[in-house]
Amino acid sequence: MKDLARSDPSIIKYDEVCVDCGYSFRGLSTYGRCPECGIEVIKSIVRRRHSLSANQCMSKHGRRIFAIVSFASAFIGIVVYLVGHLVRGR
Repeated sequence: MKDLARSDPSIIKYDEVCVDCGYSFRGLSTYGRCPECGIEVIKSIVRRRHSLSANQCMSKHGRRIFAIVSFASAFIGIVVYLVGHLVRGR
């Protein structure tokens, strides 16, 4: 079995768990199905990695986007306030 796992690139050699049920795919083929819930192994891996990359992107860029939106809201509020004072002042 160990020789097969070394020579076959479709055998998962690292800790990868099912996105639906958490079953460990180590030693299984990427062409197979999860023995616990039946999802295709490759679909589970793709879904898990996609969700991780989306979460990492949000945490990385989320603060920057929040800062930009906050600044834009404050700027618009100040402009509206100043325009209101100029219109009333006339």
